[in-house]
Amino acid sequence: MLMKCALVLCPVVTGEEDERVIAEAKGVKVYIKRGERDFCEGILGNVKLLRHKETRQERILFRREPVMKVSMNVRLGPLVRYTLDEAQGLLRLIIMEPVEGSEQGQVVVYALKRGKASKTDFSDFADSVLESLRTCGQVPA
Repeated sequence: MLMKCALVLCPVVTGEEDERVIAEAKGVKVYIKRGERDFCEGILGNVKLLRHKETRQERILFRREPVMKVSMNVRLGPLVRYTLDEAQGLLRLIIMEPVEGSEQGQVVVYALKRGKASKTDFSDFADSVLESLRTCGQVPA
């Protein structure tokens, strides 16, 4: 990706250069709950399921619109738990994240909701994520 900076085109490094997009959905909302706090207000943006070209590790990356700042970056692995509520168009990912300045972790829930995405686009994205999670031998929460 190139960005114009002071009359010169400068490459923008996103961290996705060595990854392939497996699935994506635009217009999705993410709600985040860290520890004992309540869920945050929904953040509208784009979500991708990415696979590294060499290591084959997968992650889910959510960038908020319109600034494309990362709001969620979850590497898929055996410690990720999930639930899918197809009727509500809601995919929840539950993980343990480290707490800065502490040796303890906290439970974090990322709830991805359809938002402006079509039902089909969101369903296809959720199915791809669930397939990746099942491949890792994971079971629903």
